[in-house]
Amino acid sequence: MVLSSAGLTCLLAAGTADAGVVRRADAGVVRRADAGVVRRAAGPVPTGVEALTRNPLYGPGTLAVPCPERPTGRGAEAAERYLLAVTRCLDASWSAYMGRAGLPFGRPGIGIMTKRCPICGKEWKAPSTGRYCNQYQWIYVLAGESAQQDPANLVTLHLLAHEYAHHVQNRAGMWAVYSTMRAGGTQGSRERNRRYELQADCLAGVFLGSVWRSQKRTGTQWKRLLGVVGDSGDDTLGSRSHGSGRNRVAWLKRGFVSVSPGACNTWTAPAAQVS
Repeated sequence: MVLSSAGLTCLLAAGTADAGVVRRADAGVVRRADAGVVRRAAGPVPTGVEALTRNPLYGPGTLAVPCPERPTGRGAEAAERYLLAVTRCLDASWSAYMGRAGLPFGRPGIGIMTKRCPICGKEWKAPSTGRYCNQYQWIYVLAGESAQQDPANLVTLHLLAHEYAHHVQNRAGMWAVYSTMRAGGTQGSRERNRRYELQADCLAGVFLGSVWRSQKRTGTQWKRLLGVVGDSGDDTLGSRSHGSGRNRVAWLKRGFVSVSPGACNTWTAPAAQVS
């Protein structure tokens, strides 16, 4: 994958979480290193509608890998260190879980940006602060002013967990089926998009719930996060792509309480729960 010289001006770091990091002072080619490489023997990736409704992802219990919070400072480098550390936790948690589910898994690439630039072949528009490129299996996170002032902010942790959830969906075979449906332009495409995004909200909640104690997070932080997520729904942003604030909060809570991807089957949920 190649970034233009304009793109490099907003790249803080890129690579996998623990290898192949390429900083903006380096050459204009950012390689994926081992992003997406399958390192665990697994069964076939599910196909067809059952990849969404009856995926093995829903089966093998809970996430159970701790992720102790580490001291952070302030600034761009502190934000980079924090995001890479959390990505390593996500790698460990989801790699172990996907292995139990018999699904293939490879770590995503991670790009940490200081401002929005064209990503995944598209313009990156506000208010979005995170992107996942399914084709390249890369996560991009905006380490803007707020993230640099407080890198360990729970909102930043949730953002990364949500984008990582899209990688999990991809590796589980869900993206291939969903994207085919979307390309067909069939009726109900907006609802399917909401089911996809709300599932990522739920899977992010699963990860947050699994590391909550080891992170020593507080109830006050949780309430603040729910407020931010509730204010980021379609009813506030004027879209119909990610779900209402109420439903986004509901699916986040569902994942958080259960700590199990089995609670995140949005594809069989009633329409009212994915509006």
